[in-house]
Amino acid sequence: MRSSALVLFALAMPVLVACSDSSALQAAGGPVGTPVEVAALFTADLTRTVSYAADLQASAEVQLFTTVSDRVLAFPFEEGDFVQQGERVALIRRATLDKGIEQLAAQIEGLDVQLASQAQELDRSAGLLEGGVITQQIFDQAQSGYAASQAQRRALQASLDQLALNAGEAAVIAPVSGVLAHRSVDPGDRTNPSQALGSILVMDPLEVALDLSEADARQVAVGDTVGITVDAWPGRSFQATVTRVYPYLDPVVRTKTVKLRLDNPQDDTGRYLLEPGMFGRASLVVDQRDGVVVAPQQALVLDSLLLAEAAPGQDLRRAYVVDGDGVARERRVELGLRDGERYEVRAGLEPGEQLVVRGQHRLRDGELVRVVGGAL
Repeated sequence: MRSSALVLFALAMPVLVACSDSSALQAAGGPVGTPVEVAALFTADLTRTVSYAADLQASAEVQLFTTVSDRVLAFPFEEGDFVQQGERVALIRRATLDKGIEQLAAQIEGLDVQLASQAQELDRSAGLLEGGVITQQIFDQAQSGYAASQAQRRALQASLDQLALNAGEAAVIAPVSGVLAHRSVDPGDRTNPSQALGSILVMDPLEVALDLSEADARQVAVGDTVGITVDAWPGRSFQATVTRVYPYLDPVVRTKTVKLRLDNPQDDTGRYLLEPGMFGRASLVVDQRDGVVVAPQQALVLDSLLLAEAAPGQDLRRAYVVDGDGVARERRVELGLRDGERYEVRAGLEPGEQLVVRGQHRLRDGELVRVVGGAL
């Protein structure tokens, strides 16, 4: 029995020594309290930014047509070439039209001679009618013949004008500046008035169409600036402007279309940096708070009791601040807008308070703490 007591006493000695050392350390003014790191609460401006897929498109695609159905004589541009407004893109043979124009002009010339003769005859008939030499019926017939010849001339002139207009389209002129795409004919091919010869893509500006959720679309207005990034230019952002917000939702996917105008910069060689068909991301600021109390995400503790207590749409967290006596005080914090790793504090914390940002998960209200990082 005596040997057992000695063993127990020997085992208890380290505990007694440890307790004695701890008491001595506290009595000597050594470190006490749970170690924590703190940061002073401050105010800042926060924004909420959302990102959407963005497909770059030409702001216009103008198809090239001709009413001349004949052989292509020249088409000097290849797909991808830049075409200036007013340049001749293609030349179509117009020999058949020119022959038709000559024939109509000759018919009109002959009809003009006939009209001159009919006019003289009508004047002479008017005098004979006044002298009673001819009847009214004969005069009316002469007058009708003259009117019919005038109508025939107008019809011939209209046909001549139309042929001249068509012949003018034998030279296909670029109506806008842009890049030639979808070329469908080569020199020697025969044109078809119902088939486009190609199209011109307007490269500057470009257009971007976004399909936004109903909630995000409500925060966007015409004139807003939107940042665009593309895979082809990593690390670079381009600025687009909202030009139109559709006043209705897609009934299937419940999204609203927003159109953007994107100016297309050029490099030193004059080549556009952006191209239709490029894939990118659009970043839109859909909410903003100015001068609000800000707390970092790492300082905010999820609490199942607070989550159950929160009303719909309310975000409640638990946090701790350190008072002037080095004591942790628990706070019930209501959060608002999130900007990355920072949250807007709607209630529960004040600017200048020392917020525990590390070591808070095991704290209790009223617990003595020791600040090992940050500043009081």
